[in-house]
Amino acid sequence: MSDRFYFQQAGGGRQSILWRDTELLDEVRLVTDAISKRGAQMVARMARALVPEKTGDLRRTIHTEKSKFVDGGYLVVAGGEKEYYAAFVELGTPGTIARVRNKGFDKSKKRGAGNWKLTATRRKKVGSNPFMRPALHHNKRKIFGLYRDALK
Repeated sequence: MSDRFYFQQAGGGRQSILWRDTELLDEVRLVTDAISKRGAQMVARMARALVPEKTGDLRRTIHTEKSKFVDGGYLVVAGGEKEYYAAFVELGTPGTIARVRNKGFDKSKKRGAGNWKLTATRRKKVGSNPFMRPALHHNKRKIFGLYRDALK
């Protein structure tokens, strides 16, 4: 992790500071990492309770994992290889999906652009059943409270 921290000023300007006390910085990182993990577990628990259940497969895939981003933290993940539909459940699906198909090479077109045709595939529109966003919003104040209490 970087020892440079960025913060937003009230006027909108972005400032940075270089932190040289690495012992204190490591201690703060340990505390914030533990709170991040606990907060992600709270959100995952609530998401499991809110997810619509047909077979229970999607519910079983909801878990937390350590982020690979530079700033660290934890992620709440839903879905997998077989449960690819997690985003469709959370966000819904459109009713019509447009596709462009190449109907082969047409010599009359300049530079061999091909003969492209726009087609529409009709699919049933599925409404959204959000479970991740409400779980986060429900726990947001509690998680901020954990940070506030730990960093007093």
